[in-house]
Amino acid sequence: MVQRTPDVLWTHSPPAAQATKQATTTIPIVVAVSSDLVAQGLAAGLAQPGGNLTGFELRDIELLGKRLELLKEAVPMIARVAVLVDPAARAHDRVPSNIEAEARALGVQLQRVEAGAPDAFEGAFAAMVQGRAEALIIMDVPVFALHRHRLLELARLHRLPTVSGTRFFAEAGSLLAYGANVYDLCRRSAVYVDKILKGTKPTELPVEQPTKFELVINLKTAQTLGLTLPPSILFQADEVIR
Repeated sequence: MVQRTPDVLWTHSPPAAQATKQATTTIPIVVAVSSDLVAQGLAAGLAQPGGNLTGFELRDIELLGKRLELLKEAVPMIARVAVLVDPAARAHDRVPSNIEAEARALGVQLQRVEAGAPDAFEGAFAAMVQGRAEALIIMDVPVFALHRHRLLELARLHRLPTVSGTRFFAEAGSLLAYGANVYDLCRRSAVYVDKILKGTKPTELPVEQPTKFELVINLKTAQTLGLTLPPSILFQADEVIR
């Protein structure tokens, strides 16, 4: 793509952003969906990203405590929760230790479980069984999103209620999904592309973080797991899949 010398490069996801940034330091890059661009070394700061890259973040790590809270509200009896992370994701190095305080307040013990590829999924669930996990938080990374149907099939097999980020997971069978609207982020990224094509430099466009999040609940999954969700959490839902 760089050899074709485009006016702007549009990309999606942290690995794609890393690869694109490594390929060029001059062609403007817009990242539609990513996480922790500063922590990854792709941007100098949110307000002034510097360099040739800017874009939009999911705030996946920041929302982890809220997802745990929603999971506990949906299934109050859980006391041990596994958190599935991608060991290749630098932002996951501090997960789930970053929400230990919230977990203690909710009376929940957390278990970090790693899986970097589909062939590691079964081993990850075996570790959850060994750790006596009663529910599962799935982090929002490309490998999990791409293979979400397999992950959620394994979760149902082991009767683990799940919470994840984007609505794609809930549509695929996650009990809960809470996060930013990816469609909205992608639409907003098109505005950045337009501005760059009209002469704005990437360094003049701040890295944007969403301020609005949606809760999607899959009642079909609740029924499959034999769960009756409290009315309090159903009232909070932006969408209920029946």
